Amino acid sequence: MEKIFHIVYQTINLVNNKIYIGIHQTATLEFDGYLGNDCWANHPSSYQNPKTLFQRAINEFGPKSFRRTTLKVFDNRQDALDLERWLVDEKFIKRPDTYNMILGGKEFIPTNAKGVFLYDKNGNFVKEFSSQQKAALFIYGKISCTPNISRAIKNGYFCGEYQISNIKVDFMKDYNTYKNTIWNKMINKFSDKKGLENRFGNPKKVGRYDLEGNLLETFKSLGECKRAGYTNAQGVIEGRRNHCKGFKFKYI
Repeated sequence: MEKIFHIVYQTINLVNNKIYIGIHQTATLEFDGYLGNDCWANHPSSYQNPKTLFQRAINEFGPKSFRRTTLKVFDNRQDALDLERWLVDEKFIKRPDTYNMILGGKEFIPTNAKGVFLYDKNGNFVKEFSSQQKAALFIYGKISCTPNISRAIKNGYFCGEYQISNIKVDFMKDYNTYKNTIWNKMINKFSDKKGLENRFGNPKKVGRYDLEGNLLETFKSLGECKRAGYTNAQGVIEGRRNHCKGFKFKYI
């Protein structure tokens, strides 16, 4: 009979050091491509339609930006669940540097994908709806805003005063813990269009470094850096590329 291992693992985002802790049942102790939260490095379809923070992160940064390490191996699932319960408590999932949204130590049962769950800015559950149309009617007063609900689920946006999910979780992240991330995404999205940086205040400065780490040049924004010809600088900053035109780039 084939031996089954129950691994309690931690997966870290090498770009921002955020972590996810979970359990993986496997027949091998070698890395098999499983990163966590139903995401497989070798199966893009497992994360390209994200429903959770971790799946969204895999889709955004790419699987090569994540590394899974084993915390402990058990020969039965209950012991693994007990350790996960101890590690992934409410305090852990409320931390800004974690992706977990469900308390550890219990079997995850997916909810109806058509359901919509509303949470306030502090991450607390507010209300459940049987469809995106009903959620749109509650938030906006009109069904025509249903696409806003879909985009919020996929990209982690807010709808009015609410965070949205189509799976029931124990706790959504506190708005204040990641609002700057969303803000910076907006800046990066528009900063390559001349003049639009000023609409969002002062964007982050970008440094151009040689491969030894010596600062060679400073740009006022990512947009200015791209206009100078370093179009792949953002990929270097986010860890998706090793260099751009022989240089390293990072925010200052």
